[in-house]
Amino acid sequence: MQAFLKTLWVEEENGWQNGIGPARNVGRYGPFLASVLMGARWLGEPTGPQCVERLQRTLGPANGFRGLEAPWYEGSLIEAYGRRVGGHLLAMQRQNDDGGWDFDDWLAIRRKQDVDRLHELGAGERSEAGFGALSASQLLRLARVTGDAASGEAGLRAVDWLESLLIPRAAQCWEVPAHAPDIVAAADAIRACIEAYWLTGDAGYREQAESWANRGLPFIYLWADPELPSMLYASTPVLGATWYTGSWYGRPVQWCGLNYAGALSLLIEAGSADPWSTIRDGLLSSGYRQQFTTAGRIALIPDSIDLTLDGLEADYWVPPYQLALTLSHRLGSLATPRTALAGGLRVSAMGQVSAQMQGDQLSAALRFPEPGAHHVLIAGLSGQQEVRVDGKTIPQAAALDGQTAWSADESRGLLEIRLADVAQADIEVVAPEPVQVRLLNP
Repeated sequence: MQAFLKTLWVEEENGWQNGIGPARNVGRYGPFLASVLMGARWLGEPTGPQCVERLQRTLGPANGFRGLEAPWYEGSLIEAYGRRVGGHLLAMQRQNDDGGWDFDDWLAIRRKQDVDRLHELGAGERSEAGFGALSASQLLRLARVTGDAASGEAGLRAVDWLESLLIPRAAQCWEVPAHAPDIVAAADAIRACIEAYWLTGDAGYREQAESWANRGLPFIYLWADPELPSMLYASTPVLGATWYTGSWYGRPVQWCGLNYAGALSLLIEAGSADPWSTIRDGLLSSGYRQQFTTAGRIALIPDSIDLTLDGLEADYWVPPYQLALTLSHRLGSLATPRTALAGGLRVSAMGQVSAQMQGDQLSAALRFPEPGAHHVLIAGLSGQQEVRVDGKTIPQAAALDGQTAWSADESRGLLEIRLADVAQADIEVVAPEPVQVRLLNP
């Protein structure tokens, strides 16, 4: 947490640097907010209260930008998903007939400049997992929590496309050739397959995710030279070289391994514990060992290390948000929301969820891994007359901030409930009218 409380904090701008290196940008980044939020929930004195204070200064308006992780606890899920519609539509528009994406699609989705130079890294029509697996996972999660049919159809076609590929490649093509095997592509493919599993309940998708997890193992040092303490569970980013000349062999980049570790949390939550919990925890431990303890760099992770020197020096030091978020999964927070279906409605939250229709009333039981504020998203309804939590009617509010209340976007068929400070809750929605959610339909 010291990275977010001290090292990266810019007091006069009330925000964080995105890292320490040649480029300096300051802002309120969604993953940073989520990391500090997890610190506020899981850490005791003195760090936990310090995280609470930092959140109070940086969260901003409840309906404002807070990324996609934090609004499940503080913010607005309706607004967070609404901001993503344009990006999801672009991904669907660029999707090819076989369900996949090629290099030119990836460049367009990421709005990359200097396309002619980047084409030196691969042909525009080349199709690889890293060009589309992340888009697939995002579309499938949207389908799961909202019931949007178009995103679900596009996401499942994409997972079928992934099944036709064998090697994870091409997730870092801002500098790495498209042919280079890439651990981040493996991580993104895991995410896509697990979201397909949660959407459909088909265990075949979980098996597909395990296959991609296995394809990530060659990037990880599962042995170590006693003279090189940073080596064990360090992660090679790609089996290749930046711009064909800067080789990454023997130069671990731990943020890539921590990206993969976060994907393993999804696999573990879906019921595939071994050996993935051991691998995930090993990647975390390597991340801890690589964190700096020197002034001005405390808690940051070097962009890369040189194993031949057992060196941690770098020209860029990255924020450890992936380390913080994956550690929160290790402590018990969920890596992805759970969704329950009842009479065509979908109830989602970062906890265990069950739901049923009883006459004209939706009832849902929620059990959370840690106490605190939690948001619940209910999709596929409009016209609700009353919302109750633990038997008590709660108010409707324009912004969900500070109290237990609810808000709705009837044009999208979405209702959101903020639970102010709970470990469990029973929710009732009276007389909801089922509607079809069409966030991405033309």
